[in-house]
Amino acid sequence: MPAKAPIPIKKDADDHYRYKMPALASRQISSGNGIKTAILNAKPIAKAIGRTPASLTQWYSYSQAIQAKQAQNQGQIVLNGDHDNKKLLASLYEFIDTFVLCPVCQNPETTMDRRGQGLILHCNSCGNTSQVNATKTAYMIKMNDWILSHLTTESRSGTATTNDRAGKIDLIDAQHEAESKNEGTGQGVFIDVEELEKIRKSLEGEVNQEKPQPVSAEEENAFFEKLTSLCRSADSSDTEIYRELRNYQNRAGMKDSSMILMLFEALFADEPLKILDVIVKHRSLLLLMTMNETNQRDFLSFLCQFICKTHPELMSSAPVIFYTLYDNEIIEDAGVSLWLKKASARFEKDKQKASDLRNVILKDFLKWINEAAYEETEEPENPPEQSHNDENDEKEEDLDIDSI
Repeated sequence: MPAKAPIPIKKDADDHYRYKMPALASRQISSGNGIKTAILNAKPIAKAIGRTPASLTQWYSYSQAIQAKQAQNQGQIVLNGDHDNKKLLASLYEFIDTFVLCPVCQNPETTMDRRGQGLILHCNSCGNTSQVNATKTAYMIKMNDWILSHLTTESRSGTATTNDRAGKIDLIDAQHEAESKNEGTGQGVFIDVEELEKIRKSLEGEVNQEKPQPVSAEEENAFFEKLTSLCRSADSSDTEIYRELRNYQNRAGMKDSSMILMLFEALFADEPLKILDVIVKHRSLLLLMTMNETNQRDFLSFLCQFICKTHPELMSSAPVIFYTLYDNEIIEDAGVSLWLKKASARFEKDKQKASDLRNVILKDFLKWINEAAYEETEEPENPPEQSHNDENDEKEEDLDIDSI
């Protein structure tokens, strides 16, 4: 039986939602003590949502009022009784909504801390810190208390930053804690996609919904200077920059591709040799702006033109640049495939150099992606990502990016 495609981590998100997890797989098993239900891929699901199998086991025990335990290899959760797969998935989404998703940006890249007697979610994407609202049901309160009992409070040292945490998960979560500290190297949460449609929509409530008006060249230049200044400032957060971009986009009636181009120039044009540092520094912003494979295709096209035409000295560094984008989950397999399949002549004017970039310089990188994708299809715990319909991509208006 073929493995099911990954599903969005957030309930009711569309297929383009960036953060995904393996589809929950369960089956009924028999034992000397009666019928039991096994969640076969509990471990990869836990990894995908950034929590431990132990916490999922305890959640099902409380929420379903049953006895639940981890299998000896900790890859499965065994529940007493017969439980429908849809019911188990609904319960999983309830856990995710309460204990995983950031209430502001709906991003699952969160860590858990203790503040006083409360459980705190800190979002590594938008920087929001808020207390978990687990008072809806008795089992949520129990789960909240269980998590708190497995957090050991430690005092902060130094200045508080996005990655500082007031507590650390004890031995039961030690392995995940080690992984989450490697966020910058891409060794953290399992994310198959790469979309952030829901994050964008959740932030739109804070964006001015003005009727689009034509903007003059002077106004556009003034905004670009402001955007560049924000990108350079150490005091500007990615969330602030994103809101400024969306406010301007709504006011000017600009397409996503135009905004990606403007951001690309603001981030990289003046400091091409620092491109790797900028990618890592503004990872959250780039994630928000490359929400689906079409946006990723546009971004890669701008990057190709940037390297081939404007900064050929970066040609030999292209594999490292592409790997950094891929490792930080800013571009994904679907976006790379679309870029390779539907290159735009208007995006990439120098066809020979663009061809050399794809077929020679990036040959090993692209081969590595294909091999990694093949290995994932061989692994039952990590089902292949569902292919998307690209019909609408053909209608996307190309941009002339000679200005890069």
